[in-house]
Amino acid sequence: MFKKLVPTIAFIFLSPFCQAAATTPQQVSTPSSNFTNFKSAKAFCKYAKQHKGTFVSCIPISNPNKTADLEVKIDGKKATPDIIVSHQGMFVYYTFDKDTVINVTVTNLETNKAIYDGAIEDKLGLQCGYDKCAPWVKGKG
Repeated sequence: MFKKLVPTIAFIFLSPFCQAAATTPQQVSTPSSNFTNFKSAKAFCKYAKQHKGTFVSCIPISNPNKTADLEVKIDGKKATPDIIVSHQGMFVYYTFDKDTVINVTVTNLETNKAIYDGAIEDKLGLQCGYDKCAPWVKGKG
């Protein structure tokens, strides 16, 4: 019986959504260790839509840095707390509105410098390094 439970328990703990916790009806924060199989924001959002299809927009921010945490501020959104994306972590902004673009400011907390200030598109997201962010279209994140 124990041998039958181990694969079930492992599946639950390795599921991309097992540690997702809704902080508001519009946000879900999830650690990156569950996202190692996704090479782009589009790939992640496609998977998420198949398994959690209640959202309209999916805007992930990937932080593959080995040491630097990032702070993300979403412009114009009420009741959005400061978001810290830990090194080698990820934050996903889901919305039930038709937000296909959001504006954000991303700050590298190790250097305390803004590394991105601008728009992020739905299903494109951002992948941020130590000193800049770019659309997350390929690579490991």
